Amino acid sequence: MTKSSLLALLALVAVTSRCQAQTTFFQPTAGLHAPAEYASATIGLSESASVLGTNPSSVFWTMQDQAGDATGPAQPGGGGSGASGGGADAVKQSQNPIASLVSLPVQSNWNFGIGPDELTQYTGLLQPVIPLTVNKRLNLITRPILPLINSPDGSIGRNHGLGDMQWQNFFVPVPETPSKLTWGIGPSFILPTASNPELGRQVWGVGVSGVAVYANGPVVAGMLVNQNWTETNASQPFLLQPFFNYNFENGILKKCFFSVSGEFQADWNKDTDQWNNLLGVGIGRGVKIMGQPMSISTRFAPYLDPIEGGPKWQFRFSLTALFPK
Repeated sequence: MTKSSLLALLALVAVTSRCQAQTTFFQPTAGLHAPAEYASATIGLSESASVLGTNPSSVFWTMQDQAGDATGPAQPGGGGSGASGGGADAVKQSQNPIASLVSLPVQSNWNFGIGPDELTQYTGLLQPVIPLTVNKRLNLITRPILPLINSPDGSIGRNHGLGDMQWQNFFVPVPETPSKLTWGIGPSFILPTASNPELGRQVWGVGVSGVAVYANGPVVAGMLVNQNWTETNASQPFLLQPFFNYNFENGILKKCFFSVSGEFQADWNKDTDQWNNLLGVGIGRGVKIMGQPMSISTRFAPYLDPIEGGPKWQFRFSLTALFPK
């Protein structure tokens, strides 16, 4: 890694840390106490914090400042010219959760409208993406997702610290010829890293993740599915994530993209408020910071059927460092 790349990453972490620190100003009004539902609602958000970070359409953003034109069709799952070729190929790879592209996304999520006092929860996600080559026909994409949470604790104070880590892995077949459709499947794990029982279940979990991606011209779209089971049957979190990206290749919006994405989450152990669903739209653009290819993106997403005591809508801001081969 070059000196400029290191400095850019330090700046990225500093900016995100500052955003997280500022959430401490979202304090409840003195003398007002949150209802008991706050605890269960915010625990549910904390449990899903790692899952929220797996949104493919907002985790891997465009790197359009790279010079060059498209040299051929994108190869989402198999490296090839898309990993090191022209700008258009790099764009498609950066939006593909199972592409052979090293990246370091740092994502900030603000959940607004919690409880009658309309409180706010912050979740920051550090989620390096590391592609590994198993053999000529198979890649392994591994991604640990570590959440940093600042959340109402059901009284006039707040809880802050680490949530439970999720570690996702995808075995991705490498196509013999360029393909518009690619897929991956593999094990996922939940690690009990939560520093506070209000921020996570603090139990081990194991499950399976699968993803399919379609890339054709300016469009990159697909769906990710994840199911985990935890020890002592504390929870059975399920996630369904559709995503759609349209990359503008000409005109005033060149180097920009538009996205639609959702997180449809369930815990099969719950009798009530089993589902917690988001669907939102976003925009993004590739940039360079001190010579380091990076991306900036935002997303606005209302909760479709808010759970009792839970948030009404979410705003997301992401910075991602990209390291093409």
